[in-house]
Amino acid sequence: MSYKNILVVVDNGPRAAQNVRLAVHLAKTYEAHLTGLYAASLPAGVVGFDGGYVPDPLLMLSKQLEEAAIAAHQIFDAEVARVDGVLTEWRQHIGSAITSVCVNARYHDLVIMGQFDPQHPQSGVPVDLAEGVVLGAGRPVLVVPYAGDFDHIGQRILIGWDAGREATRAVTDALPFLRRAEHTTVMTAWPEISDMAHGESAGADIALFLARHGVNVEVKREPGVGLNVGELLLSVAADVDVNLLVMGLYGHSRLRELMLGGASHAILHSMTVPVLMSH
Repeated sequence: MSYKNILVVVDNGPRAAQNVRLAVHLAKTYEAHLTGLYAASLPAGVVGFDGGYVPDPLLMLSKQLEEAAIAAHQIFDAEVARVDGVLTEWRQHIGSAITSVCVNARYHDLVIMGQFDPQHPQSGVPVDLAEGVVLGAGRPVLVVPYAGDFDHIGQRILIGWDAGREATRAVTDALPFLRRAEHTTVMTAWPEISDMAHGESAGADIALFLARHGVNVEVKREPGVGLNVGELLLSVAADVDVNLLVMGLYGHSRLRELMLGGASHAILHSMTVPVLMSH
């Protein structure tokens, strides 16, 4: 498996150029085709407008989003022009941002997008865009923090491993990164030792799986006293100095995660390194 089709979600915010720059770098690294996508949402009454009366504020919003799409396209073209040999195309859709990104994602191997920045919200971009795409796309999503510099990632990787379906999917989706990494750490937190979970030694089986794929890997078992899993992952990521975190999104029900402030919720709101998420 390799990433041969990469989709980058582009807005016209202050972090847009960096996100595209990272996407161009990964497309060059994996010899992949790169698609830039601007996606924004309009209120339901505007979507599918057939020529009837539309209130002026909605027309103004639609025009504003069209102008944002032009600015995003210019950002994309400027970053692509810096690197030779990357095949690209541009797409844009104004209607339902989450649906548009999910649909386009299904024809790509990897989606790259920015974390929601509460200091610079973008018109038409839902607060839960990243969450909605991870849950609905069926593809791995690389979410890039709005703070920090991340032109190159993946040299040192941390995997949040709970032996569940979502984490398994994330590890498999991340194999192109993992094979190239200098070092990978698998972290388990208060693991259940049983034949139906982690086996006799937490992390041993997934480490063996990765080693057979040529990954340089070690296992780190954490008691995690006083921290939730999301906080623990970010703490360990800082301790071992990684520049990519790999994890599954929502190991429990979405409602339970939101109520309890689970790992997925914590990471999406407090990430300090890029995170590759799968569901």
